[in-house]
Amino acid sequence: MITLKNDFEKHLYEIETLGFTIIKQVVSEDDCSRMKKLIDLELEKDYDKYGKYSGKSKDLIVDLISTNNDFLSIIENDVFFKMFSLVLGEENILYSYTSTILRPKVYDAVQNIHVDSYKFIPGFHHGLLATIALDDFTDQNGATHYLAGSQNLEDKPSDETFNTYSLSTSRKKGDVIFFNPRVWHKAGYNNTDFTRYAMTIYATRPFIKQRFDFTKMLSENYLKPLSERMIKFLGFNSIPPVSVDEYYSSVKEKK
Repeated sequence: MITLKNDFEKHLYEIETLGFTIIKQVVSEDDCSRMKKLIDLELEKDYDKYGKYSGKSKDLIVDLISTNNDFLSIIENDVFFKMFSLVLGEENILYSYTSTILRPKVYDAVQNIHVDSYKFIPGFHHGLLATIALDDFTDQNGATHYLAGSQNLEDKPSDETFNTYSLSTSRKKGDVIFFNPRVWHKAGYNNTDFTRYAMTIYATRPFIKQRFDFTKMLSENYLKPLSERMIKFLGFNSIPPVSVDEYYSSVKEKK
């Protein structure tokens, strides 16, 4: 696993100004290959289980956490925890963790200009996303286009503005792009014969509701091998007390 050897001041500056930054070689090639195989395996199971629902996509696993705990091994990395903490504070939690796949020569909704959060609070970071490239992202296979600085725009830019000024974020396998959920962006078109694989982690401040209640979804056996910081990241330290007794007990424990 890659260790902390990045200029985080530079990455924070780019997050503030551009709305996104790329950190190179965060995930090893072996881990990238392992995750791709695991996604293919779990996509089929996921569709067998949830394909009866009209909103289910064949190419999206909406929650990797409960799908297979092997996906967690990628998050257990100092780079992710460092970036999320610098932008969102030490108490940040996981909102969602999903597969990010672009099939060859197929139209997908992510190729429309969009943001990943409709909460617009000028000058305030309520969330941060990290997309892990499991393949090289190129202009040929649909590298994502971001409109630099557009996290400051409440309204969607015109197609003309976006197409004129957006930047293609080509990057290597194992690189991670961190970006503000309010940056307007879209996936490119995959003009190759191969599927482009990635995974996206979405962290938020602890007062924002998670997409799933992991505290109820995950068993004690699932949690046993996890580090304290991972359990905290999954939201287990952000549960409000269910009684006044529990409130006073938790206050005492924190002293």
